[in-house]
Order: sequence, then C-alpha cells, then structure tokens
Amino acid sequence: RLVRFDANLSQVAQVAVPWGDGLFYDAARHRYLLGGYDSEQGTTLIQAYDEGNLALLREQVWPLPLTPNVFAANGKDQLLALARFGNSRLTSLDPETLVLTGHAILGVAAVDMALDEAEGTLFVADNQGRIHLLSVPGGQVRAVWAGEAPIALDPAHHRLYVNRESAVE
Repeated sequence: RLVRFDANLSQVAQVAVPWGDGLFYDAARHRYLLGGYDSEQGTTLIQAYDEGNLALLREQVWPLPLTPNVFAANGKDQLLALARFGNSRLTSLDPETLVLTGHAILGVAAVDMALDEAEGTLFVADNQGRIHLLSVPGGQVRAVWAGEAPIALDPAHHRLYVNRESAVE
C-alpha cells in the first residue's frame, strides 16, 4: 500500500500498489512513480500516482525483464531509470507516457543514481565500489571515483554524498 499523510500525520489517502520498491517523487509533474510487479496481471510495470489523492495517472507495462526502481527526472523531456541490483542498462523514458525511448549499456550492475541537471552530470553507483560520472544527455563517462551506494546529491551546495569504507563523505 502507498499511504499519504498530512503534516499532522493524519492519513489523507491510500492506494493498493503492485509489489515494488524505489518510490520516486517527480516534483515537476506532481506525482509519484513506482516500478513493480503486478501478480494479478502477471506483468512488470511502471505506475504514476497523483501526489494529492494517489489516483493512478498512468500505467505502462515494462517490456524488459527487470523493472526500473530508481528514477531521475532530466528536464521536461526525459526520465532516466535503472533497475537496482539488476542489469547494466540505463533506460530513458518519455516522462508523460512512461514508454521506453532508449537505453545505454553501462557495463556494470548499477545500484543507485543521482542527477545534477544543472551541471549535466549523472552519478551512477555500481556494484563494484565505484561512482561513474556521466555526461547527460550524451552518456560519456567523465570520471570514475571510489564509493558505493547509497548516494545523495545536494545540488544547492554542489555536494555528492557517497558511502565509503572510512565513512560517508
């Protein structure tokens, strides 16, 4: 279940959702995205829910074996997605229809990502203890750093927080 609470922690809305993880808030479109598996339909899919009443806005059956569960909005025209702990494919979606529009093979199993839209940089954490810095939209690798997921971006202060053996930096 997806449940929304107000500032007083009173329940405002709830909805049954497919099995999944990686809930993403798409602020530009005032919605939540969730990738998951619908056991009743026997399909993997991506769903968009209204931020207020959690009404289902869009549902897109996913054509690839692993459904994305990490998302990053790249401007108004692109939504980036990957399947955490799965394949090594970074996918591009149409932000309105959620239809797959392209993909890039990363060559590693991607675990987490963060997008710095202002700088045109996508940070991708792999399962080998590395953070890859990719140019967006081209996808060129600009650098590779030591670090692991989870990662968190603070674009206002130009900081990327990554997990390292010594500590979170």
